[in-house]
Amino acid sequence: MAYFDTAILAASFDRRIAPGTDLLDKLFQREHQSQSEKIVFDEILDDEGLASYVSPDIATPDGTHSQVGAKEFKPSYIKERHTIKPAQGLTRQVGEALSGDASRSADAAFYDAIEKTLNMHQNRITRREIQQANELLQTGKVTIEGKNYPKRIVNFNRHADLSDALIGAARWGQSGVSIGDYIEAKSDKMGEVGGAIGKILILGSTAKNAFVNDDKIAAAMDNRRASAGLIEFGTVGTKADSVMRFVGEWGDLSVWKYVQTYKDASGVRQHLFPVNGMFLVDPDEFMGTRCYGAILDTKASLNPLKRFAKVWDEQDPAVTLAMTQSSPLMVPGNIDASFFATVV
Repeated sequence: MAYFDTAILAASFDRRIAPGTDLLDKLFQREHQSQSEKIVFDEILDDEGLASYVSPDIATPDGTHSQVGAKEFKPSYIKERHTIKPAQGLTRQVGEALSGDASRSADAAFYDAIEKTLNMHQNRITRREIQQANELLQTGKVTIEGKNYPKRIVNFNRHADLSDALIGAARWGQSGVSIGDYIEAKSDKMGEVGGAIGKILILGSTAKNAFVNDDKIAAAMDNRRASAGLIEFGTVGTKADSVMRFVGEWGDLSVWKYVQTYKDASGVRQHLFPVNGMFLVDPDEFMGTRCYGAILDTKASLNPLKRFAKVWDEQDPAVTLAMTQSSPLMVPGNIDASFFATVV
């Protein structure tokens, strides 16, 4: 069937709305598709030395070039597959009259079932990318593990001074704790270690409450945001499906509240970003990249693709199978341009 053509399938699920991708859109704006199973990045280390003093009466000594290296990562591999039975073309769809929709053929209903299945695959893969990004921000690592996938950890080796967990009287909101001084100190540490400066502050819901309730923070906070020529006050979303809300500007920092959840294998809703977490980042130095390895399927011609969907028929029993494959890994250019802590 023409409907099963790969190009048509790709266009099909691209029309659907994916889960809120605010975090990816802010911090992982780059995209790279590899032609092999692995992802390789060339790295030119920063040259932060001073120019040399040399007498005009002697020959100039040869200088040293910036160091160049390469980093190699193997991304995860994802396959989502579901069976679509012929009877699904005869089943009443959500919103239809109990007697069914006489204007729609069984074939059309069956194709709708395929499209909804591919859309589900798209959403699940996107959530996995968001989960990878969240783990990376919080730990400096990405853990790849599944029922039929041996555990593997991709460690980007964030400096130990760029993670923290406040306890007891040191937590935000406790007497004598200066939230502003803490953030400034950690931004300075990012500069010392990674040559970056904090520009975006992302807060979980509990951490955001402690932040805005701090008297010194509140006095210096600008929570106005221009939109369509108007000034809006308070927490402002950027789009209907936004999972991040603008809290305000504090000094040079743009402050955002981030709440996003998923359901685990047991159906229990889990937070992707801890409610007591804070994440400080310089997005220009962090250089987050959504990377994709080659699809290991001859039907995809082993091409570098973000997603690859295919649909095929089995004769006995008579069913149709829909599968989507992807090989994603969220990669930072400079993991030391970030800091994470639990603060409440």
